[in-house]
Amino acid sequence: MGESDRKIERHKLGLSGILLGLYLGTAPVYWFWNIPVSIITYGKYALAIVTVLLVWMTAVGKRATMLPSGLLGPIGFLLLIMSMMFGLYQSEVKEIVSRIIDLVHSFVFLWTIYIYVMNDGDIEKVFWIGSTLILGFCLLVLSAGVIGFPDWPSPFLGRPFTLADTGFGGMRTGWSIGIALLLPTALMLADYLGRNMVLLRAAYLGVVCLLLIGSQVVVGGRTGLVASFVGIACWMLYGRKAVWLLVIPIAGVVFMSLDMDWLLHHLRIDRLQSGVTMKTVDHFSASRIEGYETALKLIVREPILGHGFGSFHLSGWSYIRGDSIHNLWLRLGVQAGLLCPIVFAVIVGAVGRKVLMVRKMAVSLKMNSIGSMQHNLTTAFLGVYLAGLVATLAEPSVLLGTFQNSAPWWMIAGSAVAMSERLSGAGKRTEAPGAGGTLNP
Repeated sequence: MGESDRKIERHKLGLSGILLGLYLGTAPVYWFWNIPVSIITYGKYALAIVTVLLVWMTAVGKRATMLPSGLLGPIGFLLLIMSMMFGLYQSEVKEIVSRIIDLVHSFVFLWTIYIYVMNDGDIEKVFWIGSTLILGFCLLVLSAGVIGFPDWPSPFLGRPFTLADTGFGGMRTGWSIGIALLLPTALMLADYLGRNMVLLRAAYLGVVCLLLIGSQVVVGGRTGLVASFVGIACWMLYGRKAVWLLVIPIAGVVFMSLDMDWLLHHLRIDRLQSGVTMKTVDHFSASRIEGYETALKLIVREPILGHGFGSFHLSGWSYIRGDSIHNLWLRLGVQAGLLCPIVFAVIVGAVGRKVLMVRKMAVSLKMNSIGSMQHNLTTAFLGVYLAGLVATLAEPSVLLGTFQNSAPWWMIAGSAVAMSERLSGAGKRTEAPGAGGTLNP
């Protein structure tokens, strides 16, 4: 075993990695069986706080505490707060606190993952744990939809909804988007079954797609379904194509076996059968088009100052909540002015740059001994990143406002930033005279 292989083995999961995996796997879960919602909520908060403290304290003990530079570090955090100032000034205190907490959650989690990876944390195994857990939850949701068991009632919404209606989220859309952000990392595990075990890997991918996509279809979360297909497309383009050639026909058979009338009605696609017009599209999208039109009018009225976070009342419009504008970028523009979505778009773009950079570096360094860098992890990062972007176009709080569901996205952000720095170091070492062998990022 060479020195480079010994370096690879130094990656350790540790207690902090196990806790990160547990949090990742329960990110979309807001309730479970008869357990009080408050216990799950505070339990997950406690899990997150303990994990963050453990990662940071371990880094302090090693004297290896560092934060990303530029827009993904404290500078970006402060810039985003400053871009929200006009909106915060017009908001109630509870809304101000809520928005600041949203930002703190997101950036602190990004920094925590960054520190964990930079200190030799095994981020791949973190994703293993999270993906394995979510498969179990999806199996329960799929079972509830197909055979009616378990028929646990949802504690939310004040109506007789069950597990098959909402999943383990507060509403079906939240559950579906949470699943979409975990799907690419769940698919990643297939390549650990062996390079030559094509049938086994195809079977695994089929099961993952059946459970995760099936749970989304059962609850009827359409935004999450679209985002999931984006994640799958990344694997079809950049993953092992021979495996997917086996999965696609099987998926086609499963799809054709469904009751199409039920499927069209359940996903509300039948609302377009009378023709594709602005009215039918608005009806199909649950009045999202009307919300977008309203948002644009509000932005034109106050493009710089915005109208404040939370609820507001304007002449010509009734009592409006920002979360009724089902688009993150329009919501931010309405509430805080155009500067806020522009700044956040630049930050999101910086994450995308790191994701693309780490994939390009992994390929160019030809890290065959850790092929997951080339074929698995970076493809999963790209899938999660793009799925998150797609979801922001149809939902108001994805990435910024609903941290639990967005945790996988911020996790790949922190991982990509750290890996890009480590891979850059590996690339420099390979260029040194006499350098050779395979290097650990």
